[in-house]
Amino acid sequence: MALIVIIVLAIGAAIVATVLGRDSLFGLDLDTTMQVTAAVIMASLVGAGAIGSFRGRIGEGLKALLVWCLIAIAIMAG
Repeated sequence: MALIVIIVLAIGAAIVATVLGRDSLFGLDLDTTMQVTAAVIMASLVGAGAIGSFRGRIGEGLKALLVWCLIAIAIMAG
């Protein structure tokens, strides 16, 4: 439910920024606002998929999360 709220808020912010034609929204320029909006939407979709695929198996989900975090850290360090 919270993911849906985040998605709706992100889409709403994008629409407001586009409709008003302002140069900034929440202190960010329009391009940055749109990038943040897209990132929030993508993260929400990935998170919802992860939560759905590990429903009832929290231990396996946490192991998978740890592995992906370690992979991301290794990539950033390299």
